[in-house]
Amino acid sequence: MSLVGGEYVEPEELLGVSTVVPEAPSFTTEKGQLLDTEHGPINVTVQGDTTKPVIVTYHDVGLDHVSCFQGLLNYSQTQPLLEQFCLVHVDAPGQHCGAPAWDDTVPYPTHAQMASQIEVVVSHFNLESFIGLGAGAGGSILALYANKNPRKVKGLVCFGTDFDRAGWVEWGNLKIGLAQTKVSGGMTKWLADTLLTQYFSPTTCYDNVDLLSAFRDHLATRVHVGNLCLFASAMNSRLSVPDEIDGVLQVPVLWVYGSTAACTSGLDTIIPKLAPDQMSRIEVFDAGCLVHEERPDQVVTPLILFLQGLGFARGVPIGHV
Repeated sequence: MSLVGGEYVEPEELLGVSTVVPEAPSFTTEKGQLLDTEHGPINVTVQGDTTKPVIVTYHDVGLDHVSCFQGLLNYSQTQPLLEQFCLVHVDAPGQHCGAPAWDDTVPYPTHAQMASQIEVVVSHFNLESFIGLGAGAGGSILALYANKNPRKVKGLVCFGTDFDRAGWVEWGNLKIGLAQTKVSGGMTKWLADTLLTQYFSPTTCYDNVDLLSAFRDHLATRVHVGNLCLFASAMNSRLSVPDEIDGVLQVPVLWVYGSTAACTSGLDTIIPKLAPDQMSRIEVFDAGCLVHEERPDQVVTPLILFLQGLGFARGVPIGHV
């Protein structure tokens, strides 16, 4: 059984009964390249014309850049926007598809160390500045980088990001899931269900069988489970981003989250630290952490308006979305 929306349901109710799993589409055919950093290698994939303004993406736990952003970036009404940018997709250490097991002689990086790896990407591609686009854990990692490098980050878009430390429910569920996975040697239903119920609202978990099946298939077959556990463990011990900020975050922020996402708790203590004069905050009803995958139609317009406010995407009429 798994806990969804305060009620216990059987796994088949949560994930549907379909045995046909759709192939995950890819919005990019470019191959990634490994960049060496002080805290281990990271995989980076460049999509688009590098002479255009850059958006750096960073994904959530359990995912990679394709699985985390394909719904939004494949969405038809997003295409006029993407034509104006170069996307640099950063995969967390060991999280890209086909990644080998993490070298156990190299300590897996902490939350703050993953943020510091962004500087290697900036230096390698000679980026003067970029716009950050992060989901879940990726948003908090980009926020830590932006805090220390405000002149290099034009703006920050965060989908479903919890900027605080892990709460007791999140911490406990992940601890149990990680322990079970260590014993079994593979993905367990507990860990998969824990992640899925963080990603999506109860309504999506009940009704959208195809979406849930695609993400379950990714968790089961397209990630190295041992590496996933290392990333999840690092984020389970993550820093509170507001505690790391001296004053307030000095970059504009668009924070979009679903009404069932974990980040909806503790907003009063977090908001004052996140550039309150430069922050736009949008809550989307009946969505979870991956609000951009569940409700891309609710996300595209705020995203375009935010980018236009930064001086970009001027040629994208709002009437297109």
